[in-house]
Amino acid sequence: MVPDTVVPDSGDLVEKIQRFSPRFESVSTIEEASDAGWTRDGPDGPEGHPKDNGKFDRRAMARKQKVQKVIGDEAEEALLDCILSDTLSALENAEDTESYENAKEALLSPFPEGVTRSSVLDAWNDWQETDDSSTLALGLHISQVWDGAGFDFIGLKYGDDGFQPVRYEAKALSGGSESNIHLSANQISVYRRVCLQHDPEEAHRYRGDWRLIGVLPDESAIDLNQQLKELPDILDDLDTSGFTHDGIVLRLNRATTDR
Repeated sequence: MVPDTVVPDSGDLVEKIQRFSPRFESVSTIEEASDAGWTRDGPDGPEGHPKDNGKFDRRAMARKQKVQKVIGDEAEEALLDCILSDTLSALENAEDTESYENAKEALLSPFPEGVTRSSVLDAWNDWQETDDSSTLALGLHISQVWDGAGFDFIGLKYGDDGFQPVRYEAKALSGGSESNIHLSANQISVYRRVCLQHDPEEAHRYRGDWRLIGVLPDESAIDLNQQLKELPDILDDLDTSGFTHDGIVLRLNRATTDR
């Protein structure tokens, strides 16, 4: 057994992680993965990925996820300004009381009831009363209230269908040429319901969009949704073979450039 004196205090561990992990600057724009040179390792057949050894260590994964959460929290904060900016840009299309009500209902639609809906509604009302966009930003950061939503942020877009909600799942990417990101089974499920499997009975709750966003330390962010296209079919094949999963790891590669 490892003596207690050897085990670092959790607060000290978090401080060290924050000191040596990448620092994330506020994101201004979100690029398409293909435009930024990012690709995903595809299914490699029975051989698997060269870095896989066929073993899963739950304790090692728990330690890794604790580190990733600290870094991921900073990546989320870096993305918030961009989501707020895009949402405010969409709201410029609200010209009267009715259109503002439509925008509000779109923002609330993923949350039929509960504390999260109340949090978003309170933030909306505070913003309407004070015209302080930072109050609205607090409501858009869903994972601060509910970490089981299947996404970290809610925002708005405007198009031919009027106002629609946009769900954002933020993942920290390294500044190097390779990054691994973990998607939980719940995040995949919400992605499916929003983007792929349109159930008429759940149409209102799962309207709009769900976007996987990779956040880099250099003020940039990448839309990774195109990297998910093949995965549902692969997971369905596993399911029909009797396998279940509690998440997947995407292995991402970036072409070497002068970025």
